[in-house]
This record gives sequence, C-alpha cells and structure tokens, in this order.
Amino acid sequence: MGAQRLDLAITAVGMVSSLGLDATTGCAAARAGMVRPTPRGGLTVQAGDTDEEVEVLTHSVPTVTDGFTGLGRLAQLGGAALADLWDGLSPNEEYRTGCLVNVPSGLYHTQWERWREAEGRREPVTGGEYEMEWRQNEYASRLLPTMLRLAELDVDTEHQALIFEDQTGLATMLLRAASWLAAGQIEQCIVGGIASHLEPYLLEALLGLSMIKTPAQANGFLPGEGAAFLLVEPYSGQTDTLGTINVTGLDAEPEDRFTGDQPRGEALARVTDAVLRTSGFIPDIIVGDLNGEVWRAADWGYALSRLYAEHDAALDRPVWYPAASFGDTGAAAGLIGVALTLHLFQRVARIERAFLHLASSSGARAALALSAARN
Repeated sequence: MGAQRLDLAITAVGMVSSLGLDATTGCAAARAGMVRPTPRGGLTVQAGDTDEEVEVLTHSVPTVTDGFTGLGRLAQLGGAALADLWDGLSPNEEYRTGCLVNVPSGLYHTQWERWREAEGRREPVTGGEYEMEWRQNEYASRLLPTMLRLAELDVDTEHQALIFEDQTGLATMLLRAASWLAAGQIEQCIVGGIASHLEPYLLEALLGLSMIKTPAQANGFLPGEGAAFLLVEPYSGQTDTLGTINVTGLDAEPEDRFTGDQPRGEALARVTDAVLRTSGFIPDIIVGDLNGEVWRAADWGYALSRLYAEHDAALDRPVWYPAASFGDTGAAAGLIGVALTLHLFQRVARIERAFLHLASSSGARAALALSAARN
C-alpha cells in the first residue's frame, strides 16, 4: 500500500502491437491517431436491433502471431518485443541481469467457467483445476525459459519471475526490480508485459460475460494483443536514458469486478494521492487504462472527485488512453502506456512529466510517476 520512490532509469524499450512490430513505429502511429481494428473471422455478434450479424472487431498483431495459440502465441509476442528491446544495443556482458514478465491472470476465463457451472451449462470442477489454472502452471514452467533461450539471454533463475497480475502487474514488477537493484543482486532488469485477448477460448468468455464492445453493446472493449519490455537500472545522472520511473504505488479494492458492486474510486484515489505527493511534481500528461468499460471509467471518475480538492492542478491535464489505439491489452497495457509516454518525452519538448493510472479486474490499483531525461 502507498507509494515508493524508485528513480529507475529506462535505458531501452521494445514493443510489438497492432500498429507496428517495433516501439518507434507503433508509438508514432498511435500518436498520429491511427487505428487498425480488423474483423475476427468466424466470430459474429448481432448488429444492433436487427437480425443481421457482423464479425467482432479486434486489434491483432500482424504476422507475429499467425498460426500460434496458447503459450506459443505469448512466446511469439514476447520474443518479438525482446528482439526490439535489444536492437542496436551492445549489452554489457559483465552486468548481471534480472527479468520479470507479467502475463494475464486468467480471471476472465475462470469467471466464465464459474458462471457456466452456476447456470448448469458445464460440469462442476471437483478436486481439479479450472482451465486457466493448468494453463498458468504450464506458462510458469515454460514461457520465460523459452523466451530467454530464444533471445540468448543469461538470467539466473533467482532473478527471473513470471507473474499473473494483469494491468497492475507493472507496479509489482518495478517494486521487485528496485529491490534487487538496491541490494546489488543485479545491475539491470528487464521488465515486460505480454497479453493476447484473441485466443478463441478467451473470446468466447469475453462475449459470454458481455465484455466486448459490439454494435449492440457500447459498454465494453475491443480485444487486443501486444507486448512491451523496458530495460531499467538505478538512475545516477547517466545521459543515455529514455526517461525515469520516479515513483510507483499499489492499493486494492476488497473485491474483484465480478463479485462486488461498482468500485467508488477509493483505492485508486489513495494510490494516486500517494504517488502525486511522493513525486512532488505536476504532470504534463495523464496516461490511463480506460478502455470503454463503464466500471473502469466510473472508478476513475469517483477517484477524481475524491482527489480534486487537493490535486486539481495535477489532474486537470491532457489525457491519453492507449486502448483507443491498440484495443485492450491487459497485462501489457501498463508497459505499452510507458512506451507511449517515453515516445512523447522524446518528441514533445513541453512534456517532461507524466502520471499513469492502472486498474485490474482483480481489484488491484496502481499508479506511476515518470519524468523525461533532458540531457
């Protein structure tokens, strides 16, 4: 709970998205207002009040994920983003490197299975695991080792971890990376997020839970996929940085979005207040994870109403919502938000400070404060 000062220098960024196979292309396209939603063949929904059906729109990464599913799909996305991260770098072989990667929690699909059980549409799970639980076990044992091997990266097992925390996993990873770096266990850390909402089993769950935006339903998001990675190290005035992560914080609502009432912005307000106070600056831009879901927008709106009396100057700023460009990218959303922020730092002189807010359907809330490197 609360906020912690990190002062982590970001020395490299890599990303793949529906708008490009590298960070520069994808971020530039988003800044230009480009979008690339494509119909999902074979998956149709009702078109408004008519009997006509249309295909669901999704934001898919071109070429990288063609023909892949499950662990292979995530590995393809992560491997491509890692390759972009290292492109043009000359890694210091004497540096000990850590690696932390955030992937989807599986909450949506598990909730769908539970709902089907309650409705009598599937046999109850007795003494076993829901599908996403065994998927996570497979990912935990195979995904990160596979990616590191393909990228030819030497990371000892003590300083690598796969976490399953959706949007707010970014803050969890940064806090752990900062701890390793402060203790001198490593000199740099790779921090990444990978997600795909385009798996057939997950699209079925999202449609079943009425979470996808369609012509007949405005309350929802367009499914997306992507991956983004950062290389961070302690900031000590070095001149080769893209930006600095100054502060991050975590908090949580007591219930997830499926078991509780509409959240009233309490946890998001607390973590926002803590990060703004600890950072001590007024951001030039706010980057958030609003994606078209009413509960998420209302939660942020309630948080603003709680914060405005004390932080009106900090919160009355231009806003940018990456989901408008890339669709909802779940566990990769926070990293993509940071990549877009770094892009602005490099290309818009008046933007030197940024605030990011994130919310996971589990109830977790996170916020970050970042600043540009002005060399």
